[in-house]
Amino acid sequence: MDYRLSVFVKTGVIEGLSIGGVLPSNRKKWLPSVDTYPNGKSRLYQCAINKLTMNIGATEDDRIAYIVVHINNQNGIHSLMLNGKIVEWRELTLDQLIKYLDENELSWRFGSTLERAIAISLDHSPVEFIFSFFPGEVGLQIIQASEKRMP
Repeated sequence: MDYRLSVFVKTGVIEGLSIGGVLPSNRKKWLPSVDTYPNGKSRLYQCAINKLTMNIGATEDDRIAYIVVHINNQNGIHSLMLNGKIVEWRELTLDQLIKYLDENELSWRFGSTLERAIAISLDHSPVEFIFSFFPGEVGLQIIQASEKRMP
């Protein structure tokens, strides 16, 4: 099972990367955007690692401004532990995510985004979830960590 998402939810760190941290020095597998700063450095990088795609926004001094994580394959390879049981990420419901956050003593609050999307922000953390629901779909479709103002 792949517990990277579980670690990401609790810590905001994935593949050793976190908001405010330095971009990976070995960028062979990271595709740079054509959108660049005046100094020629890219504003955005993308990498697919083990069925997750990560988009990283970069600052001019090679710091990570935000991370967006997309689940490419929802065939149950990513999971969380909930009440001692493994819950496959593709089957995770909003209620289960809330239970997971409560079980791990992670403070959270709802926000509004689009008509079929719900945002959940974690207090004292840069992690923000975007749940998107469409006909015939269940569970979480997108997880996003974004730079936000901390209280």
